[in-house]
Amino acid sequence: RSIMMNEATASDGVLKAVFTIENYSQKTINVSSLLEWSARNSDGENLEINLFDCNGPSLDGAILPNDKLKGEVCYTISGSPPFRIYYNHDFISSHILVWQVQ
Repeated sequence: RSIMMNEATASDGVLKAVFTIENYSQKTINVSSLLEWSARNSDGENLEINLFDCNGPSLDGAILPNDKLKGEVCYTISGSPPFRIYYNHDFISSHILVWQVQ
């Protein structure tokens, strides 16, 4: 799989990021914004997921082989930037992807 951040904004108390996930494998993969995504502020404090201020599609669902999914994850901002968004699709693995938003 590949994951690309399309855009990110931090305004009006909400950190919003749009991602595209492409599945290059031969198996269907499942994505959950609640289980696999998280965010923290510059002090390392977890940001609370914000399901109500995301206006677009979520990053939840099955992605078939050679298909993709585009959607948003949103968090309520607390503390100061930079904010980091983390994606961990395998809790056993130490392979965690991180994006920084100013």
